[in-house]
Amino acid sequence: MLIEHGTLPPAGVRLAIQFNNERPIIQVSDGRGGPPILYHGHELNPDQVKSIVVLRGKEARERFQDQKLDAAILIELK
Repeated sequence: MLIEHGTLPPAGVRLAIQFNNERPIIQVSDGRGGPPILYHGHELNPDQVKSIVVLRGKEARERFQDQKLDAAILIELK
């Protein structure tokens, strides 16, 4: 349900966020651009990020075996 680059997901969108191959973090969007994506309690520095992949709907649910997911964000760090 991520719509376009720069468009905030509506409140209640359930996301899995995974850094490298670590265990995913499940977050529910508040509709105002939050909560922020943190890595071990710290904000990400853009220089740390190698790639970002967004999985939508069915693909996200299949990857993480969670039927309530709306999307997933896979972040590969340098």
